[in-house]
Amino acid sequence: MSLNKRINFVIPVEIKPGVTVYVHSTPIGEEVFESYFKVLAKAFTEMYAGGYSAISGPRIAKLLIKQISTDAGIWEGKNGVNAGLLGEIHRLTNVVAPTNGKGWGVTPYEDYLNQSIFDSDDVSEIENALCYFTLASVMHKKAELRQILDEAGSLWGARTELLDCMGLKDFLLTSTQAESIGEKAKVSSIPS
Repeated sequence: MSLNKRINFVIPVEIKPGVTVYVHSTPIGEEVFESYFKVLAKAFTEMYAGGYSAISGPRIAKLLIKQISTDAGIWEGKNGVNAGLLGEIHRLTNVVAPTNGKGWGVTPYEDYLNQSIFDSDDVSEIENALCYFTLASVMHKKAELRQILDEAGSLWGARTELLDCMGLKDFLLTSTQAESIGEKAKVSSIPS
């Protein structure tokens, strides 16, 4: 299931006026997919059978996963979907953010959640988009994946990315460094 060039997902989030951070996530691995394949397959099927395509899927994917696993009695617990699958999605997600005059830094997504840096609306949008990315990444054919995710991203402000998290940080550092004389630089678009 591993892609030769792993497609990652990047969600820009404005945490306060003029300050945008980038939530960067990589797909789950084969072992995690095998542990939760039934929930993932049911959520994927429910999403499309219910008409929740790229237009609404990124807004409800986590809710579908939670509902399906709660109904099956496997949402809670040490190996439950919340701790296992969602925990792994969180582990594979980082936030690339501007630092106090020192360029860009990388922080685990969990730290942002624990420190309540994102408001509840942001968390809902991010979590659902990350779950949609996960469903698309493990269920769609590789040949379809980039198009599906780009379509969803264009509607929700996210994008696919071949850069890993550190590559994104380095890109943001170099793309804003030349502009940083005088007024605060605005981040240009992220390369594909």
